[in-house]
Amino acid sequence: MSACVEYRLDEQDRIVSVGGGWDDFARANDGAHLCGQALLGSSFWDHVTGESLSQLLGLIFRQVRERGEPITVPSRCDSPEIVRHLEVRIQPLPDHYLEIQSCINSETPRTQWRGGDRVRMLLQMCSWCNRFHVEDQWLEIEEAIERLRLADADFIPRSSHGICPDCADLLKQSA
Repeated sequence: MSACVEYRLDEQDRIVSVGGGWDDFARANDGAHLCGQALLGSSFWDHVTGESLSQLLGLIFRQVRERGEPITVPSRCDSPEIVRHLEVRIQPLPDHYLEIQSCINSETPRTQWRGGDRVRMLLQMCSWCNRFHVEDQWLEIEEAIERLRLADADFIPRSSHGICPDCADLLKQSA
């Protein structure tokens, strides 16, 4: 199975276009009111639930814009009936726009809906370099997502802020 939806965001994260199988996916998931032109101009953030997910996506978007390089991460987009595993590619475009392509890799029926914000762990993030502390290592966000297998988890970790040893050393040297 490979159903993909695509959308573009402007520099303020407003939805400026949708494509691919967007309308088909919306209709199949009781979202006919979200087809085509209905979303244009709305904030992407109005369609994201959960503080942890918003923080994680915000960090990914910022890194893609700052680095000017695409990031591909495994993800999930569940419904009460279906667990969907996705691959999400975030591509930088001129003028700080982003192109996002989400492709479904697998769908399985859900045996039990847990609902709510899937938060169950605390993940430390360096306030200076935005790397995450995972298993005694400081990793870039895409490496942390893969190492923690977040796309397979039934939770999204909350982040706490600190400073990694590398950045702490740099700060001490500049003082």
